[in-house]
Amino acid sequence: FTAALLWPVDQDPRSRPATVAIAALMLVGCSIGTWPRAQVWQNSETLFAAAVEAEPMSATAHMNLGQALSKRGAVAEAARHYQIAATLKPGSATAHFNLGNSLRETGQLEDAVAEYETALRANPDYAAAANNLGDDYARQQRFDEAIQWFQRAVGMQPELAAGHINLARALLIVGRHEEAVSAAQRAVDLKPSNDGYRRTLAEAREKTQ
Repeated sequence: FTAALLWPVDQDPRSRPATVAIAALMLVGCSIGTWPRAQVWQNSETLFAAAVEAEPMSATAHMNLGQALSKRGAVAEAARHYQIAATLKPGSATAHFNLGNSLRETGQLEDAVAEYETALRANPDYAAAANNLGDDYARQQRFDEAIQWFQRAVGMQPELAAGHINLARALLIVGRHEEAVSAAQRAVDLKPSNDGYRRTLAEAREKTQ
């Protein structure tokens, strides 16, 4: 998707994995005799790894570990835990969304599309999944489909600035410049300090002259 692929994809806070309460994990640690070894809890990754070891059938524990691994850049390993979470809890839109994100980071776009679609079947109003699905289609040069999903994303969540700017950039590529101006303006209205958004708006306006 050339330069337009560089746009930032904002993450909807509601899409983040639910974090197991630290106190609850401490209790788990006590029950398996690990609490005295304080080094086990030195960081979030070891904390969640211990939780997975204690509760291997917990989808939440696997999602939390996947998130910690993703933050470290261990994307493939994170995907494995998101896959386990999705298997344990197939109706979890968040598990499939997180798995889709990891697959996309490793270039597995078609597999990522399937996960976003599954997330949207579980939660038809999942704007972040619709936005990322549109982005994946755009990366595959499937701009008409990308535009449809960006439109759906901002319809679900009108304040999703990334959805509006993604829509603007896709519209620019297919030559729908006036519509691109409108979408880019909405993104700038939502995030006026974003230089990239303002540049896209300026480019769209220039195209209409």
